[in-house]
Amino acid sequence: MPSHTYSTTSKAKIALQVVPIEILSKEGRSVSTYTLLDTGSEETFLSKSISEKLGIQIDNYDTLAVCTLSGESAVRVGQVNVEVRAACNREGRTVTMKNVKVVDNLNITATKAKDSSGWPHLKDIVIPEVDETQVTMLIGANVPEAQVHEECRKGKAGERYAVGTMLGWTELGPVDAVSSLNHRK
Repeated sequence: MPSHTYSTTSKAKIALQVVPIEILSKEGRSVSTYTLLDTGSEETFLSKSISEKLGIQIDNYDTLAVCTLSGESAVRVGQVNVEVRAACNREGRTVTMKNVKVVDNLNITATKAKDSSGWPHLKDIVIPEVDETQVTMLIGANVPEAQVHEECRKGKAGERYAVGTMLGWTELGPVDAVSSLNHRK
């Protein structure tokens, strides 16, 4: 039987799939913000502050059991329907999301990838600027069209990589990794 060792004291910073988006209400209002694309979540969540800015009526309050590594807790959530598109939305693509769970605060801390100019496999990709302190939406696996990696740029083992989704390009992986290009200098 294989043995697995997991480190709980790692200080490594990892860039997650965060992209700038625009959220639209059916009334035509819109808010620019950031979302974490999270295939490990079964639900999609939105910060209550964004639903208030959009003027969306929150329906169907309920209690949701949220399970994380630190345990399970009950969270009161409402539900809304929204449309989401890439902040740059050059292609006019949107995704309709129904029954998005509205929570008071998401408490998501994302790490921004550093300059990627030293990575040959990422040099021609425009990665949008991300304000990692303003992630107010989490799109879960229940919205598969937002999760699909339409294009992937990978380097060597241990290097950051980038994926293109309908919501834009994002980098993932170790933030402090050093490009093999930098080792040759």
